[in-house]
Parts: sequence; structure tokens; C-alpha cells
Amino acid sequence: MPELAFSLLEVAPARHAALPSLAFRLGLRQVGRIVPIRSVSLQCQLRIDARKRRYASSEQQRLTDLFGTPERWGNTLQSLLWTQVQLLVPAFEEQAEAVLPVPVSFDFGIAATRYFHGLEQGELPLLLLFSGNIFYLDAEGGLAMGPIDWSGEIQARVPLAVWRALRDEYYPDLTWLGVRRATFEALDAYKRSLGVTGYDEALQRLLPEAPSTAVVQ
Repeated sequence: MPELAFSLLEVAPARHAALPSLAFRLGLRQVGRIVPIRSVSLQCQLRIDARKRRYASSEQQRLTDLFGTPERWGNTLQSLLWTQVQLLVPAFEEQAEAVLPVPVSFDFGIAATRYFHGLEQGELPLLLLFSGNIFYLDAEGGLAMGPIDWSGEIQARVPLAVWRALRDEYYPDLTWLGVRRATFEALDAYKRSLGVTGYDEALQRLLPEAPSTAVVQ
């Protein structure tokens, strides 16, 4: 049964995607005996390996809603599930490359978005875990199937700038914040009472001490 080793070659914003996505360019390589592979049904779980980087004190403050106050991080700083995606890799023999598109949400109701936004510089510590099935030709030339070992993984450090480039391409100078419907209705009524057309201006009126020229990272 064939065995695969995985590597991460590049991460970049996906071009012409229906949804904001990052393109993870993967390398797949057979180790041990080489057999003709007809396809690979690949599943990938992406996790944020939060313990694998250092945090500035300002970043610690921005991440308190995820991990609590800094003095508790020895117990609370844990990995976070980001997402799970699937990919069908076509036929190859010794090695191949494949692009894994990973949809990215900018909804602040999602822990991964709050984590990425809370960082100020550096890299995203990610762990990619692979599973699925390999379809290959056995010694008699018949089609056979074998599982991908869960030990297949990649520890990756993706520049934060890649995530920011994707965010700025789709939502320049905008942030998506989900609120309860009743809260929205109250804000909408307040906006209309002011006679303004934008919710941003209404929120600025509600937050008179908020600096209107704050730099958004």
C-alpha cells in the first residue's frame, strides 16, 4: 500500500474565487515502494497551533476573549479548529502538486477570525492534518484503495500579511460584525432618527469618545 508525505510549498490569496479563499499549494510524494496512483481523495483539517508562537503584550490584550487574561495562558492557550476542506488529487506516480483552496470568513463570530485579527505582526502558526483514501494499482494491475495515515501532517508558519492581503482585497477598510436582530433593529431605528444614511456614522454618534481616525490593522 502506498504511503504519502506532504509538504507546503506556498500560500497565497486565491485568484478569481467565488468566496475569499487562501490557496495552499501542497507537495505530495510517495515514500517507500512507488506504485501508480490513480487519485487521492484528500481531507484536510486546519488547526491554529496557538502555542507555537510568541505574543506581544498588546496582542495578548487583543486575544483575551479567546484565551482569557495573560496570567491564565499557561492553561487556556490551546489549539483552535479553523476549518476542514476536501480535495481530489488526480493521477500521479512519484510526486505531484495540488492546490488546496481554503475559504476564509471575516465574521467576528468565528474564533479563527478573532485570532487572526488579534495578531499585529509575524506569522500564523498552523497545523494541517491529512486523512482520506488513496486509489492505486496493485501488483496485479487491479484498482485498490488504502487509507491515508492520520500521522500525515504539516506544521506551517504562514505570514500574517497573506491573510491581510486577502482581507483587504475583498473588504478594504471594512469589518463584518454579527449582532442580534433586535440589536440591529434598534441601531437601524437610531440611524433613521438621525437622518444619516450609514450605520458607521450612527455608531460613531453612539461612541463619541471613539477616535474616528483610529488605524485599523
